[in-house]
This record gives sequence, structure tokens and C-alpha cells, in this order.
Amino acid sequence: APAVNELHNFKRTWPNWCTVESEPVIWTQLLRDVGARNTEVVEVYTIDEEGFAVVTPAHGIIFCMVFNTKYDPSEQEVVCPEGLWFANQVEDNACGTYAIMNIIMNSPDVELSTELTNFKEYSKALTPPHKGLAVASFEFLKSAHNSFGRRTEMDDLDLNQADAYKASRRGRSKSEKRKKGKKNADEDDDEDGEIDEDNMAYHYIAYVHVDGAIWELDGLKRQPVKFETCEHKDWLKAIGPRLHERIALYPKTLERFTCLALVPERLPIYRKELVFNAKILGAIEARLQEVNPEWHSFVTKDSHEGIYTEALTESVEESAEVLKIKSLTSSETLVEYYSRFCIEQRDIKHKISEAEKEAYENSVTTERTRHDYEPFIREMSRILARNKQA
Repeated sequence: APAVNELHNFKRTWPNWCTVESEPVIWTQLLRDVGARNTEVVEVYTIDEEGFAVVTPAHGIIFCMVFNTKYDPSEQEVVCPEGLWFANQVEDNACGTYAIMNIIMNSPDVELSTELTNFKEYSKALTPPHKGLAVASFEFLKSAHNSFGRRTEMDDLDLNQADAYKASRRGRSKSEKRKKGKKNADEDDDEDGEIDEDNMAYHYIAYVHVDGAIWELDGLKRQPVKFETCEHKDWLKAIGPRLHERIALYPKTLERFTCLALVPERLPIYRKELVFNAKILGAIEARLQEVNPEWHSFVTKDSHEGIYTEALTESVEESAEVLKIKSLTSSETLVEYYSRFCIEQRDIKHKISEAEKEAYENSVTTERTRHDYEPFIREMSRILARNKQA
């Protein structure tokens, strides 16, 4: 326990940024840790209309790719437009976190914690470079980010910095960096744009819809890029061609891409759907009782077993569904409606069950990822070695 507590304190106070695995469950937990409520990260499995339809509506899209200095075909804005929040990336290992910040700071539908709200208010008037520096010094965010790091990696990064400092003091380039196999956003030193396949770095770019336009927020560019004007309901359809332009510049051997979407959390949505469904069923039952008090004889027990209803509330009473139900006079039609909404309720309950199961599995995964087993392994190795000697 003392070793674990010491490790937690070390992560919380470590001054740098570590790499984070590019997994949706990790980013979702990071959002929850910093207080971006009712938001989760899911993978977009196909970069086409069908793939983006699955994640609609989305607060933003993140595209993760092998960093390639060749790709820069778009004109950047001279200055960042007012109303668009954009931070330059000034920390090598925080590329994914910068992309997430560039999305949630531009998403009015994301409910932010007090810390994030205060940060947004403080940083909104800053230039992109200064926003980037503000993110880098945002201890609340950095602590949540680094909670997924490994002590060995952090020590390795400290050694890299020490080597770089010594090399600069000697007036020569630093020695080859110690690198890990995780996806990160290390700077690419290759000036001619060629990709070093043995030592690749990964980069995250955010896409958002703000003020009637789609914006590409690449933290390694000085300014944002506006590449499409469209209505909000159509914005995801326009992203696919843009991403395929990027993919086309890579050889087949380097087509290593991940597309993520920040979306409203599904479980609260399903629960709201269940409550609405129960109120509609309550309205149907009430109307059936008025039209035909013997309506139960038309409904089989299996069709409504396990179904629950709720009384109407003012917010639901004037909905189109309830108004239509109140206008119906045929018990047969009302029974058909009743059966349909019973089936819908079972489907919703199934989705809730699956989402709860997934949420539990994800919580286990993130805790295991966050937990550093190194102290346990070291102590176990000492015990085994001591017992062997004895």
C-alpha cells in the first residue's frame, strides 16, 4: 500500500506529460475524470456515411494517423475566428488530450465541470499558442491524463530530458531517444516529410462544426482550417472525403488509422427513452380503458408481461404521440399501438442491459490500465528470490 500511494502521488505531481493508449475506453474515462459529463468516445469503424451515421449526433471527430509532414494542402486562417476555441499543441505526448480539448471547448451540448468551465472562460480570449500553453499548465487536466501512465515510462522520459540537457551542454545533438511502442505525438525530426517506419509517431486531429462550418483543428498548425460550409445535421457526411484525402497519401503498408467520435453518453439516453416509452404506454392504457374497458381480453399475457407504465407528465402530455393516441377511437388500433410500444420497451431494456454491462467492463479495463503493477511485481520478485536463497 505505501508503494501504491507513493506512485499515485508521483503521478499527480510529475511535471511532464506521458503517452496515453489510443483506446476509446481510456479517453471516455479521461472525460469523466475531468468532468465532461454525459459524453463518451466511440470508434468509427468505417469512414463513410454508414459509419458516421452510427455515431450521429457527434460533438466532434478525432482522426489518429501516422504523422506525415508531407500533408498540408489547406489554407489556414490568418487568425483564429472569434467564437472558435483552438489550442496549438505544445506538449509532445498530449496530442490526444489536445484534440479532446479542442472539441469539448467548442461543444455547447457538453456539460462541463466547474474546473473546465473556469478554464474555458479564462482561456477564451487567448491566442492559439497561449491556449496551448494554458492546456500544458492545466494541472487538473494533466493529473487526469498522467493517471494512465506507467512509472517506467515516466522515468524514461525524465532520462530523455536529462540526456538532451547534457547533449545541449556539450554542444551536440542528443542521443537516440528511448521510445515506447504506444501511439503518441512525438515531434517528427524528418524535414523532408519521409516517414521512418521503424520509429513512427502518431498524431491526432480534431474536427468540429462551429458557426455553420466544419473546422479542422490540427494542434501542429498555427491556425485552424475551414474546409466545408454546411448545416449541422449534415456535417458528418462531409468529413469522410476529407479523411480519405489524407489516407490516399500513405502507402498500403502504413495505412494505420483510427477514427474516434465524441458522442452523447448512450446509457442516460436509453434511460430517458425508457421513461418516455412507459409514459406513452400509460397513455395508451388510459385511452383503451375509456374506449373499451374489456381491452385486456384482446392482449395476450406474454405481450405485456414485464412491461411497466408511468403516469403522463406535462412535458409528455402534449407530445405528438400522446395527442394521436387521444384521438384514436378504435380499440383494435390502440391494441396494435400497445403491442408495438411493448416491443419497443423490451428493445430499450435490452440496450440498457448491454450498455450497463459494457460500462462495467470498461470501468474494469480502465482501472487495470491505470493501475501500475510494477511495485507488486518487484516485491513478488524479491520474495521469490529470498525464498529461493533460503
